[in-house]
Amino acid sequence: MTALNDMPKLSREFFLEEEAAAERKRFEIHYTKELQRPVTIRDFSLDTIIKKCETVGFSDDLITQKVYDQVVRGAEDDEALLGNIARVVNMGSEIEVVPIITPDDMKIYPGGTGLTRSGGGVFDRVKLDCSSGKGVYKMDLGFEKWWQKSNSYGAMEEALWAAGNAIMRDVITKVIVDLETDVHATMTNALANWGNDHYKSLIKADSVIEAKGMRPDFVVVNPTEIYDLLILDTFINIDTARAATGAPPRDGSLLGSLFGRIPIYSHRGATTAVMTMGVKSKAAIVGFYQPLTIEDYNDPREGLEGSVLSIQYDYKNGSNAEMTKGTQYAWAKVTGA
Repeated sequence: MTALNDMPKLSREFFLEEEAAAERKRFEIHYTKELQRPVTIRDFSLDTIIKKCETVGFSDDLITQKVYDQVVRGAEDDEALLGNIARVVNMGSEIEVVPIITPDDMKIYPGGTGLTRSGGGVFDRVKLDCSSGKGVYKMDLGFEKWWQKSNSYGAMEEALWAAGNAIMRDVITKVIVDLETDVHATMTNALANWGNDHYKSLIKADSVIEAKGMRPDFVVVNPTEIYDLLILDTFINIDTARAATGAPPRDGSLLGSLFGRIPIYSHRGATTAVMTMGVKSKAAIVGFYQPLTIEDYNDPREGLEGSVLSIQYDYKNGSNAEMTKGTQYAWAKVTGA
């Protein structure tokens, strides 16, 4: 079981294949010294990497790492949101039991002779299961043969970025939809006067979660709700003012915050006219067993057509917790009636 202080942050190192990482690290150290500034493989185009392998003496492992890094780059553009709405676990085995521990699970009991202990110590948990090939998702890269023949490495890079972005967006969408459809009946509220009063709807969601002894730390909405949120006087703050005058920040499409402490994110995987609020450490747990991998791939100079991008993971929401110690109440949904 992964220790709490070793919980991974989604990053290049989380996804990159480590078998060929030595050549990437050697390359980055070499050019950091030569250019006298920190650089990574990401600072060089695929075409440049291929030429350096041909002329400077780096092995083809470097090309492999560049291809993977471009996929990861696409995933990172969407993955920031996943870490903000779910607990992310790097699974060390096909089946992993993940304890769910938050302060509201801790019960204080009085000391003294003859008094009955009634404190906490038995925590909720979910079982992540990637055994027998479960949780594998694949995507054809669909490269054109003429890209290799005409050295269209720019097109390859765009396709790799798009593939990584799409597969991570699919992970997030599955988590969001699962929370929307499996929310506890008592944690759902349909407001007949939804209209433009989204603020009232979010206050309701916060109240039902906090009434269960938990404090929510995220809200996710469909992009169609951005307008109704940002025009509210209640949401005029430095974050939303900046978002209203330009493109929203890229860190998971952060729009602003409720009460100045609960961040609000938009993602098109969320259903229109639905806003979901939750406690990320309890509402959803996502475990990656196999990171992003390109199957049937050798070298872009030999052709990437026919290659497949794959990932293996499992996700559970709080209603799947084995002890049901209030975990099923860790998120709420508000909709227009």
